[in-house]
Amino acid sequence: ADAIVEFFSAIVEPKPPRSVLRPLGDALAFRATGLVADLECLTAMDPDLTAWSGIGIPTLLLTGEITDPYGTKSTELLGATLPDTRAITLAGQRHHPEDTAAVAAALREFFGQETAPRGSSPAAR
Repeated sequence: ADAIVEFFSAIVEPKPPRSVLRPLGDALAFRATGLVADLECLTAMDPDLTAWSGIGIPTLLLTGEITDPYGTKSTELLGATLPDTRAITLAGQRHHPEDTAAVAAALREFFGQETAPRGSSPAAR
């Protein structure tokens, strides 16, 4: 739980009081190992984004309207770096969107399928 509190203290701006982060740390303590692995990966990456500019496939960048500034900035930087992007901001959503229908609609639109075929099974969609 302490590791989670430290993690969010380091990345969230403006920095919330620890009293606000403590319940989050308690609730997400089981994820501490994964967050440490994520941080090790991120800190080992080259911060030069030009390496990403060679990705030649269309890329969908989804962000929530009320996501954290770090996520929004990351999406903007990728959009400016990748040669073929489409950015969609999901209204009223955070970093982990709760409206799965909005995510599905954005994916259908991006992949060129406005709606799922009638009568199709979920696996066929």
